[in-house]
Amino acid sequence: MMTLIFRVHKRKGNLTLLKLLHTFISCLVLCLLACSGNRNIGSENLSSVYKHAEKYYHPEFNIHFENDTVALVAFKLNVNELLKVKQPDGNYACFLKIEYRLIDSYDDAAVNDTGKYFFKIIPDNKLSEFKMFTFPVMVRNKHAQLLDLVLTDQNRKVSEAFFVGVDNVSNQGRHHFSVKYAVDSMPLFRKYLLDTDTFFITHHIVTANRARVDFYRRSFPLAPPPFAFEERSAFDYLPDSIFYIGINDGTVFTFQEEGFYHVRLDSTVKEGLTLFRFSKGFPSVKTAAAMLEPARYLISRKEYDEMKADTNSKAAIERFWLEKGSNSERARSLIKTFYNRVAEANKFFTSFTEGWRTDRGMLYLVFGQPNVVYKSADSETWVYGQTNNPLSLNFFFTKVKNPFSDNDYLLNRSPIYEASWYRAVDTWRQGRAYNMNPY
Repeated sequence: MMTLIFRVHKRKGNLTLLKLLHTFISCLVLCLLACSGNRNIGSENLSSVYKHAEKYYHPEFNIHFENDTVALVAFKLNVNELLKVKQPDGNYACFLKIEYRLIDSYDDAAVNDTGKYFFKIIPDNKLSEFKMFTFPVMVRNKHAQLLDLVLTDQNRKVSEAFFVGVDNVSNQGRHHFSVKYAVDSMPLFRKYLLDTDTFFITHHIVTANRARVDFYRRSFPLAPPPFAFEERSAFDYLPDSIFYIGINDGTVFTFQEEGFYHVRLDSTVKEGLTLFRFSKGFPSVKTAAAMLEPARYLISRKEYDEMKADTNSKAAIERFWLEKGSNSERARSLIKTFYNRVAEANKFFTSFTEGWRTDRGMLYLVFGQPNVVYKSADSETWVYGQTNNPLSLNFFFTKVKNPFSDNDYLLNRSPIYEASWYRAVDTWRQGRAYNMNPY
């Protein structure tokens, strides 16, 4: 049973952009600032977005437009992450507040809409109890925007911030489609599909009844080391196959072949909805063959070829980690750390290819979590160490305009990274999980 209580306050307009000093602030102050309209998020350390295990709450978000100007935000949360307090009637209840600002970007705090919503949840006392919550947001401007969200457990008095992009460049964009499971009409919160997912697609243009699907089966190389300059090949937009599907009519689909599916109402524009199908078990790595591929960052070409040629790939990868760890206990620890990073990289950095294959994923696997992260509309900066410390290592990524994903970033490579890279790789090969962030 779940009762929802809404109390809404909305306003719009241009607010003066103030520059806040970067500091460690309490979650309560963070919550208050989130709705004050004067946060310059581009100057804040956002490394917490890549520290999944350290967060109190782990919501998943879905956005789809109900018409040209109103987007419905749905989020799914395990209510066991909230504090339950006994009420006068003897029942236990959780109280959740969500505050949001719709702004232009991380580095442009022009506020387009704000609001607050309050939810009262009567938990069912299950070990894993996920609830879905929804609220509308007014999106008037026709360009990409950013939702700056703060979730507060009002019983625990703990707040955390989350950031979700809103694609409103045109009504052909990904957020103007809705993907829902056939079994219960719940929205798809992931950007990827499982081979067992059965779903249907709708679009708020009610007269639309058919969409074109371009299917791409592509094999993308691993990201080269941060000091190695390799030209990125231009993407071949010629699809492997084309087919048409019914939308807005309840037609149910299952996309089982691995690759990605680009769904469009109008084939003359590149914008559309892209659904990804990766290997079984994604985002985790389940098979020995799949475990070998990410380890390529740590092994030589000769070692890789020998391990790949081994008919018993499971034994080959186990020998590698046991040799590096010197004993089974340390080897298990190395495996756990490395492949947890693989799974996390897949969650954070996946675009049209698996997250661990990308530039950010490569650094995340080998160096660990960055200590400082700055985001802007078209870039991302990682700092291992402290900002403005000459001994720190800084990586700068540029966002790539991509019709399939808004999560594609390229690293600005430099020879200065070579010594740090080999030092990190050697540490792994000596049996120690490398973490360049000492703080």
